[in-house]
Amino acid sequence: MLAAPEADAQSLRDVFRQVNASVVLIEARGAATSTPAGQPLAVEEGVGSGVLISADGKVLTAAHVVQGADEIVVRFTSGDPVSARVVASAT
Repeated sequence: MLAAPEADAQSLRDVFRQVNASVVLIEARGAATSTPAGQPLAVEEGVGSGVLISADGKVLTAAHVVQGADEIVVRFTSGDPVSARVVASAT
């Protein structure tokens, strides 16, 4: 039996309300690359998402989001930024 579209939409809204606060934005910045003469070329920057997995603030994300990053900032749904670091990686 198929559920009515309205019921599916309500279920999705319920799930969103329950997990929304655990989803974070991750901003990663890597070291600037330079030419052999020492002239800067670019700073590696990227963004991705993650999810809080523990009460002490551990976040789970894909390895490529933070790979090679020198600086990582996690932003919560409130917009508040928090500095972060990689504690484990499986690539």
